[in-house]
Order: sequence, then C-alpha cells, then structure tokens
Amino acid sequence: MLKTSRSLNLLQPFPLKFKNFPTIQTQPFSSFSSLLDLCTKPQLLQQVHARFILHGLHQNPLLSSKLNDCYANLGHLNLSQQIFASINDPDSVVRNAILRSLSKFGESKKALLVYQEMVMKCMYPDECTYPFVLNSCSHLSDVEYGKKVHGHVVILDLVGSALSEMYWRCGNFGNLQEGVEGEAVNDLAYWNSLIFEAYQNGNAEEGFRIFKRMRIERTKPDSVNVINLLRSTVVLKSLKAGKVIHCLVVVFYLFENLFVNAALLSTYSKLGSLEHARLLFEKMPQRDCVVWNILISAYSQNGYPKESMELLIQMRRYGVRADLFTSIPAISSIAELKCLEWGKQMHVHVIRSGLDYLVSIHNSLNDMYCKSNQLEAAQKFLIQ
Repeated sequence: MLKTSRSLNLLQPFPLKFKNFPTIQTQPFSSFSSLLDLCTKPQLLQQVHARFILHGLHQNPLLSSKLNDCYANLGHLNLSQQIFASINDPDSVVRNAILRSLSKFGESKKALLVYQEMVMKCMYPDECTYPFVLNSCSHLSDVEYGKKVHGHVVILDLVGSALSEMYWRCGNFGNLQEGVEGEAVNDLAYWNSLIFEAYQNGNAEEGFRIFKRMRIERTKPDSVNVINLLRSTVVLKSLKAGKVIHCLVVVFYLFENLFVNAALLSTYSKLGSLEHARLLFEKMPQRDCVVWNILISAYSQNGYPKESMELLIQMRRYGVRADLFTSIPAISSIAELKCLEWGKQMHVHVIRSGLDYLVSIHNSLNDMYCKSNQLEAAQKFLIQ
C-alpha cells in the first residue's frame, strides 16, 4: 500500500518559481501554444519557454501542461517536474500532465503520489489520464490501491480496458471479470476511450476492430470517435479507410463540425490525395486559419508551389490572417518559384507578426534568398 505524502516534497530538487515575473497574460497564448508543436529540440523548447515567462504566461495551466508534455516527449522529465513545481496551486489540467509524464517514464510511485494529492483536493484525472494511474498500479503490483482507483472510476462513470489490464497484471482475475462485465457497452465515452487507447499504443488496426464492435452495439459515432479513427487511418496509410470514415461523417451529419472537417482534410493531405482534399475544402461550410494552413502546406510539401501561393492569395481575400503555420510553407513555395518580390513581402509579414526570431523562419527565408540567387541578401540576413 502506498504511503501518503505530498507530491511537492518529491519535487523539492526543482524549486523554480519565477516569482519576479508578472503572471498577467500580455499576449494571446494561442500563438505560443502553436509554437510548441514546432519544437523538436530542447533548445528550441527552452526559447519558447523563456517567451512564456517574458510575457507572463508561465502560470497559464493550458500552456504549462502542454509545455510539460513537450519536455517529457523530448526525454526531459526533470524539466517537466520543474514546470510543475514552478506553478502556484496547479489545477487538474497541470496535475494530469505531470501524472502522465511520470507514469510514461516508469516513475509509478511519484505518479500515484500526485494522484493521491489530487484526490485530497477533490480533483480527479480525466478519462485519458486514468489509464496512466492504473498503469502505475500495475507496475507496482499494488492491487489494493488499484481497487481504490477502480472505485473512483465507477463513481466518475469512466470505463476502459486499462482497468482490466491492471487486474490482469496483478493476477486478480476475479476483479478482472467483474470490471469487464460491469462496463456499459452502449456508452460512447467507453468506446472512444478504447479507440483512443488503441491509437496511443500504436495499434491502429485494433481501433477499427473496436469501432466495428461499437457499431454492432448500435452506438452512433460522434466527432471524437471519427477524429481518433482518422488518426489511425494516417498511421495505416489507408486512403480507402479515410474514404469510409468520410462516408460516416456524411451519414451521421458530422460534416458541419469544423474539427471533423479539419481532421478529414489533414488525413487526405497526409495520404497525398490532394484532389479529395481540395474537393472537401471547397465544400466546407466554414474555414478558419487552421483549415487554410493544412491545404497550403499540403500543396507546398507535395510539389505544387503555384497552387499553394494561389491559395494564400485567396486566403487573404477572405480576410484570414496568415500565421506561423502559413508562413513556413508559403516561404518554401516562394523559394521553389524563385519569386523574390513575393519573398520580400513574406519577409515583411513575418517581421510585423513578430515571428522573425524563430529558427524555422530564419532557415526558410535564408533558403528562399539563396534559391532566388540573392546570395548577398542571404549573407546580410545571416549576419543579423
């Protein structure tokens, strides 16, 4: 049985608090959140992290939890722990993030200590985090504590295969059977959690088998269900599966959901079916910046720079402002077209948007100037 202890004690070696910086958000955090997705190295992530502190965003729970996940994904659990320790009174979003990170790195005791503190504060993990709590119980072979967690799962009406797996690993088959038979197969949240878990575990085919069982139970899919299946479709590189899901989107009237359309568009783009992607794009009832970016990037990456730039011009006519994810593929397309005038306009745009300090933008602009035979301009740009 795990002894009660405050999770902050286990993080005492990481007492970073940033007390001298303001906690007022001085800029919208959506742009900063987008930057995190581009950080593939710890050095880049630390640069964005420094910007968070500079703009007073280091106490924002959503940004902090995403930053936590990014450090963990890059193999820096110690920095994830520093983020957690630096937040004053972290909410459930932040605690969920550190709990997932600790569990992924095999720090099962620490993960359960964080969970215990959450329960003491009347906070509970969401359905995507509970499998990590149960996984920690499995690693510690602590079936007694697992039963307590099972009780919380029942009270919160959350179900999932992780519960059965925990009893299986601990050798408690009586409770395993009890847990499986107690699951409500008509509960959409149950099926969504199973499909998402299959995707997370890299078993995309299993996700489709689960979906087939779900349809046998006459449970109708929702937007979450469809988006998770589309992710699995990309993993399987199956255009046929993507088309089938597209049919489901139409049949179950999900075609007006912007997130579903964006996921479907992204799927077609990643599978190289630009014709289907363009048809879908033209029929969308609403298109935000993300949707435009997906197709602009798809054209650029698949060797259609002219179409990419035509779409960018169309985007501007519709009054949608270009952001970082528009700028990088646009600069790449300009480089292929060797159109210096457009390149200079994009350079001005990224400066005005405050994106010129990013390494990815620097590299793209430098490449553009070099391909346009403007070596002197490229040299000056590198010196800046």
